[in-house]
Amino acid sequence: MRLRVTLAAAALLAGGSAFASGQAGMGVDAYDDGLVRVWMPSLYATLGLGSWELAGSGTVDATSGATQVLRVDGVSSATTFSERRTGATLVATRSLSEDRRVGVSGTTSLEGDYRGLNGSVNAEAELWERTATLAVGAGGGAGKNLAEGADSMERTVTGQLGWTQILGPRSVLSGKFSGQHAWCDSGLGCNASPYRYVPLFDEDKPSIVVTERHPDLRTRGAVGLRYSHLTGSRAAVHASLAGSLDSWGVKGVTGRLAPGVMLADERLLVWGKARYTRQSGASFVPVTYTGDARSIPSHRSADRELQALSDWTLGGSGEWSFYGAGPFLRLGVELRADRMGFQYAEAPSVRSWLIGGGLNAEF
Repeated sequence: MRLRVTLAAAALLAGGSAFASGQAGMGVDAYDDGLVRVWMPSLYATLGLGSWELAGSGTVDATSGATQVLRVDGVSSATTFSERRTGATLVATRSLSEDRRVGVSGTTSLEGDYRGLNGSVNAEAELWERTATLAVGAGGGAGKNLAEGADSMERTVTGQLGWTQILGPRSVLSGKFSGQHAWCDSGLGCNASPYRYVPLFDEDKPSIVVTERHPDLRTRGAVGLRYSHLTGSRAAVHASLAGSLDSWGVKGVTGRLAPGVMLADERLLVWGKARYTRQSGASFVPVTYTGDARSIPSHRSADRELQALSDWTLGGSGEWSFYGAGPFLRLGVELRADRMGFQYAEAPSVRSWLIGGGLNAEF
């Protein structure tokens, strides 16, 4: 899009670094909430080849911790667990002209008992003397649960529509609508796990414990707005608001605020972050389930992601850049830290840290 700004302003409006013919980086993040610990190493690379741009990334999430085990007699205990998830993404984008682009992407996710694969196509067109951008996309995917007693498949189709508008020399407004429909093999239902169990209470005492069972269909939609504004030649702020709704009755709203500034002769880029989310629970997820072996609810869940939620994050990052370092146009050293808190339904609130760092190179 046509917007004449300095290198610093371009980086601030984009929410990251300015453009280069190629980029690569690596990082490690660590999450800890006192019960669960996650190490997340990652790699990414982007390369321009004529009218093509190729991008790839990979992550590994190594999770360990303790989780509660429910028993019919009401006695609970803790068991330790350790698991690993590997994910990779490949994206290819081709510029058909100065104001037209098309692209394809693929994502895979591998866990011990889960395999997932997703793909999408997208197109962008710059309009109105390149002061606006229209983006459309569509995709699909499949995930297979290989756990004993599950062996179920989940299939999804997705679509999205976006619009970005330059409001003036310092301001950009963008909006996006996305939708997804999922259908799953009969058995456990969508997003269900054979490892999660639901206790049924009869006269305030647990009677039996049963595996969870979700609906076989789920449709979701989300809409979001983002406003970016340069408050000076080396400072900017991003503000966004997003809402979502699905056929299970889960409704959510998220607000974000991210101020940024470049210091030290444009060598230090500092970002702040504030985010807050409120979500309602699924219609079939009460605080407790009542019943016995003769009256098991048709839909039931022990997935906390389907419970009412309040979630907040405060944090920031800083990146120091070395320009003209060896073969690189820019070499950046980044540190980041987030303090987070969340609470599901009537469960105790949880506080956690997400701390990480990495190297970012442009060439």
